[in-house]
Amino acid sequence: MTKVSVIIPVYNSEKYLAECLESIVSQSLKDIEIICVDDGSTDKSPGILNKYSLKDNRVILLNQKNSAQSEARNRGLEIAKGDYIYFLDSDDYVEQNMLEECVKILDSTNAGFVCFNTEIIGDDSSRLFKRAKKYSQLKFSGLLSLNGEVRDTLNVYLWNKVFRSNIIKEHTLRFPPKLCYEDISFTKSYFLFVEKAYFDMRRFYHYRIHDESVMAKNYKSKTAILDHFRNWHEILKNFSADRELFLKNKDTLEKWFWDYYFMTGTLLKSAVDNDLEILKVQYFDEFNEIYEKYR
Repeated sequence: MTKVSVIIPVYNSEKYLAECLESIVSQSLKDIEIICVDDGSTDKSPGILNKYSLKDNRVILLNQKNSAQSEARNRGLEIAKGDYIYFLDSDDYVEQNMLEECVKILDSTNAGFVCFNTEIIGDDSSRLFKRAKKYSQLKFSGLLSLNGEVRDTLNVYLWNKVFRSNIIKEHTLRFPPKLCYEDISFTKSYFLFVEKAYFDMRRFYHYRIHDESVMAKNYKSKTAILDHFRNWHEILKNFSADRELFLKNKDTLEKWFWDYYFMTGTLLKSAVDNDLEILKVQYFDEFNEIYEKYR
């Protein structure tokens, strides 16, 4: 069986794509599949992907009409065969031994996932650079229980973690379509399904911040900012159909409700925002209805 399925959503990444793919095909761990999902690129990305798929039979190329990276990742998950799942952004790259080292840890421990450190690449004077650098750096080291403190302070990035595919399959975890920051819903839900994680201080990932990046484009959009809170609602959906799971995680879900509500309000830089308040009432009413049904 394939050891790791690497899923790479691609959209107009011609400037960085070859370096990204080269960092994956040259991994010291060879037993991998590389699922590249072209999300309707209009630049030279399709040609670059074709070149690598012809050169390396581990590269699996899927094409779709432009539907956002959440749908691209979901398509990759549908066909992934690996014991472990890794998501890579097409404008970034990784160290050559990253997958091998992470697999060693997962094979030898009961960690639900491995999380590693990151190098941020870009204009170090920009606000986005400073924010990403602060948020991405690990605050923990080694094998740890995912207690409240660890879960609440752990970043939600996908690309600095290697996940177990059986957990994703068991709980049918997917990325919500048409939302920005969809990694929030996926990773936060995943955190609640595992007991332990391993934190590796090595900087295996190289993360670019540039004008064309998704983060840069979404940073000032009100719709995108509100999606932080909408992702909390997607987390709730992942637990609402199972009484035992919901009650076990009820306090955490409620805490995260307020965390994301206040964080979204801060990002909007508005004392009161009507759209946010509408979501607040709708989501909290739904949360209470589920609780009343199950308690």
